[in-house]
Amino acid sequence: MQWEFSELTRLRVGLAQYRFQGFEGHVDADYTTSGPGRSYGQYEYEAGLRQRGNTLFWTNNPNEPFAYDKARWGLAARFKPIALTAAAEFSHFAPVFVGLTGEVVRNSAYNRDEVINRTGVYLDDARVFGVNGRLTVGAQQVRQAGDWQFSLAYRWLGSDAVPDAFVDSDLGGGGTNIRGLTLGFNWGFARDSQLGLRYLSAQTISSPTVQPARKDRYGIDSLQVDLNVRF
Repeated sequence: MQWEFSELTRLRVGLAQYRFQGFEGHVDADYTTSGPGRSYGQYEYEAGLRQRGNTLFWTNNPNEPFAYDKARWGLAARFKPIALTAAAEFSHFAPVFVGLTGEVVRNSAYNRDEVINRTGVYLDDARVFGVNGRLTVGAQQVRQAGDWQFSLAYRWLGSDAVPDAFVDSDLGGGGTNIRGLTLGFNWGFARDSQLGLRYLSAQTISSPTVQPARKDRYGIDSLQVDLNVRF
């Protein structure tokens, strides 16, 4: 939905629900004394697809000989995220444009007992919520020489709020169970030519790495430089 409060103020609101069917993992039953069947491995959340953050468990059949190099990881939770997005645009300071964007997401299909049964672990730090906010100031589009745009964004995304495979991979290396800031600046040095700088700083929310007593976190700081030219 979109509202035009005046020529200088615009508000947009969107509501979406995403449903992933057959995406969660199960202990694979297609295994006999002769070995794995043709469909064995169908519940695996493959390393080539996933990033990091979602709660995983082994989908290997109990009769399969134990081996770490044959571990098949599957998603412990089901996913049906509901996302509410709002965006406001203000032109009161023309030619400077001000934009505010916010999004809240919750995985409505998450079932803690179901996850405990699959993992065998009580995950009291599991998160099913996510929030994202962004402030933009400057030109609405950087197209001409001298145009500029500054942005500040914050993201807090719980472990099982959304499938980690489909999360933007720039902040913190991608995935869920991550929080962090993004600072951006775009400058037009010629018509349809712009230089962009982005600084991203992120760390995990609830996963201790080396020293749990100190609550240390995995984090990544990065700087990105982009040169864009339109023809």
